[in-house]
Amino acid sequence: MTTNTTNTWNNIYNLYNKLFNNVIEYLPCVKQPAIIKDYLKIIRSKSEISDNNYNNIFFSVIAYHANNDDMLSTILTNFEAIKPR
Repeated sequence: MTTNTTNTWNNIYNLYNKLFNNVIEYLPCVKQPAIIKDYLKIIRSKSEISDNNYNNIFFSVIAYHANNDDMLSTILTNFEAIKPR
């Protein structure tokens, strides 16, 4: 993704819901903390995503953004809403 807009992200997520099972694992690659926060809140509430898959996605977000202070701050600030199930 060359642009990390909420619209782009939502379009990819909707595509995932229609077509692909593995696309969602790559969505944490965006650079904007607000998108990651929304992403984790949305997928945490989706019953079709297993707890194990959510946990894998959550930890991949942490691993991908471990060196980004803004992203880690956003994750910690919103931890109760986005923590693993």
